[in-house]
Amino acid sequence: MRNVLVLSVVVAAFAATSAFGAVAPKNGAYAGNTTEKQVNGFPPTASFTVGSKGLATFTFRTLGCFSAGEFPAGVDPFSTSMVILTAPVPVKAGAFTVTKAPGTFTFDKTIKTVSNITGTFTNATTATGVITYTQTDSYKDVCGPTKVKFTAVLGGNPTPTG
Repeated sequence: MRNVLVLSVVVAAFAATSAFGAVAPKNGAYAGNTTEKQVNGFPPTASFTVGSKGLATFTFRTLGCFSAGEFPAGVDPFSTSMVILTAPVPVKAGAFTVTKAPGTFTFDKTIKTVSNITGTFTNATTATGVITYTQTDSYKDVCGPTKVKFTAVLGGNPTPTG
């Protein structure tokens, strides 16, 4: 009888710990910076919306691994250079992963971008993760994979100014 009681306590403690470790994100718009290099004082960002189906409209601003144009002083080069993923990214137990997700590269729509994104919600309003992307141009040149980290918070500023 004592063994059954001890086993029951251990199982209950494990179940409580597993449930406690899962973070349920709050719904809404998230944004924050990535670790890609700033240009003209403008940081690249990552943003997405959390809803019932997980992360939607995941966008990250990047110059791409081929690079993207000129950088006139005082102009945010990331404002016209971003990757937009249209497929939802499911969230399970506070973690999210998507592999081989196609995205539109707004600077040059002929460049195909494929991304792998992994991350976790460290609390109900903050997510951290890694974006790894590869790009292919119309000449079949391939660059990448390029890896950047990001942190995004609920209500973060998706369009920073320098």
